Amino acid sequence: MNKKFINIILGATMTTATACAQTHNVYYTSNMKLASETNSSYTLKLQPASNSRYSGVLLDALGQKRCEGEYMMVGKNFLEDGHFKYYHPNGNIESVGEFERGVKVGSWKRFEATGKRKQDRYYPAESASLIRESMHIENANEVKTSSGE
Repeated sequence: MNKKFINIILGATMTTATACAQTHNVYYTSNMKLASETNSSYTLKLQPASNSRYSGVLLDALGQKRCEGEYMMVGKNFLEDGHFKYYHPNGNIESVGEFERGVKVGSWKRFEATGKRKQDRYYPAESASLIRESMHIENANEVKTSSGE
C-alpha cells in the first residue's frame, strides 16, 4: 500500500454516525467507500475518549493496524483531530503528525518501510481553514474526505 493510498484511507475515516458511549465499527471497501461488514477490506474501530472525542484504529482485512489517531465528532461526521500514526504493511511506522479538524498541520515525520528517516513534510496551519472550506469538511450534513498531500 503506497503513501497516497494511506492518505485516502485517512480521508475516508470520516463517516456518518450518532454519538453514544460505545465502540463504533465502520467498514470500507478497498477503494475506501462505505461497505457492509461482509464486503469490507478495512475496519475503523472508534472508541469514545470523552464527550464527542474518539480514539480510532484502522485495520486492514488481515487485522493489521494501518493507522491510529484521535477523532472529534462535528455534526454527524468524525474528523481527524490530534495525533496520528500511519503504518507500513510490515508494521513499521510510515508517518507521524497532527491533524486539526480534518486537515494535516505542522511537521510530519516520515519513514521508509525499513525504518530509515525520510524528509519531513510540512503542512502550514494557515492553510488548514482554506482546505476545510474548499472541501466542505465541516458540513455536518454530508460526509467529505479530508486533505491528503
